[in-house]
Amino acid sequence: MGDAFKDKYKHLGAKELTDSGLPDYYIRNGNKILLIENKDNLIAKSLMDKYDTKEFIHKLKQCFIESDSSPKNKIKAIKQLSNNICNILNGKWKSYDPNLKEKCCVIYPIIVVHHKEFTLSGINTKVNDWFKEELLSRGIEQQKIKNVTIIDIDTLIVYQGLLSESKNNIFNLIDEYWNKNNSGCNKKYSNVYEVINSLPEKYKSFDRFISRKFRNRNIFTSQIQQYSKYFKQ
Repeated sequence: MGDAFKDKYKHLGAKELTDSGLPDYYIRNGNKILLIENKDNLIAKSLMDKYDTKEFIHKLKQCFIESDSSPKNKIKAIKQLSNNICNILNGKWKSYDPNLKEKCCVIYPIIVVHHKEFTLSGINTKVNDWFKEELLSRGIEQQKIKNVTIIDIDTLIVYQGLLSESKNNIFNLIDEYWNKNNSGCNKKYSNVYEVINSLPEKYKSFDRFISRKFRNRNIFTSQIQQYSKYFKQ
């Protein structure tokens, strides 16, 4: 994240955020905050092969909300993000970021994942529904909180040199993604086949959105070029 955004923003990472329960990374640009949870969740191949939607959704809840099995890892990404959002809005973040004006801030919650199954069409929308329910249960004013966005770590690596651009910065990209996502929800279709065919585009992942947006861009930035020496030309 430091390589992606350089010194343009306020950065807090593992060295600063040492207390239990804090986010994995915090970035602030003016009144806009990226609140990042890094989750190496994994869904077993045996479950993916079963094509059992009900069981798959149950597993997603365990991955992103709360686990029934391990007390050590019981609090998951959505609850961790919500806890820290509460702390920021209640003025309990001053010791980490003294210049933060919590009454004016807008928070962009991010979940960074390491496995492609979490970037399938529709998953981000479903996880965001659970996130909104969590905020509502806590009485958090949702106008200051953006939708939670799931981003694959490979996307952050590949496009890191572009994410701090003035126009295509990460905040603008997330806003554009959610403005376009679900944009066709009120569209009328002539038959069920049209409805089904529209779903992958309507509920696409952030990773699919950004790859399309930058498909005609030169992504071989300085951050990417430093890795090229490890590959055969």
